Amino acid sequence: MHTRHAIPPTVQVQVVPKPLLQKARSLVAQRDKVISMGYTVAEADVDEENDQDDVPMMGRFNFAAYVLRKESRWKELKDSIITRYEQARIGEMPERCEGRQGQTKEQLFEKVKEVCQSLHKVTKAPERIGTRGSTEYKKAVLPCRLNPACLMCTCKGFKHHAICSHVLAISHLLKDINIHEELKPLCKKREAHRPKKARGALSMQPDDGADVEDEGEGEDFDEDLEME
Repeated sequence: MHTRHAIPPTVQVQVVPKPLLQKARSLVAQRDKVISMGYTVAEADVDEENDQDDVPMMGRFNFAAYVLRKESRWKELKDSIITRYEQARIGEMPERCEGRQGQTKEQLFEKVKEVCQSLHKVTKAPERIGTRGSTEYKKAVLPCRLNPACLMCTCKGFKHHAICSHVLAISHLLKDINIHEELKPLCKKREAHRPKKARGALSMQPDDGADVEDEGEGEDFDEDLEME
């Protein structure tokens, strides 16, 4: 049995940094401008050994969400940007990138690169990505409490840490998690206060609820002892 691609069950994302949750909350607040969710036609899973098309991995349609990058020159996500991004992703020339006379190869490359770097795509991880004999190779998405739908993102952060603000924002919009609840403090912060002032010598310390009296009483008590 081949197990070299299997992920140990104990390996998972233990901690999600607070800045990621805060960024995800910001994306959710601007969802009308920077997020688009929908379904795309599922690609057939191909058996490499038999070279035959298998049943689509997630049924007829696949879930897909697009998040506009902060560095993108576009300020609002539109369907035309998504179309051009998908064209570049599958290796086709995006619309409106060529056709201008006198355009150099360097200028064309910059336009295509601008389209490729305009969005992040969030999809659901497939149940399997290929077979060899009777062994199924699972998708390398680490389990995470804040990613119950096993979403994956094209951003660099997800590739390094198996979680990102884009996945968190989409999970919140799918109502799988609640970012606002996750960002609530665990307990109220105590108010800053100064400790009570200690009493003078040979004086009984007051209880916690008692008020501290003047230190002059302690001095009078010492004088009485000297007179005796």
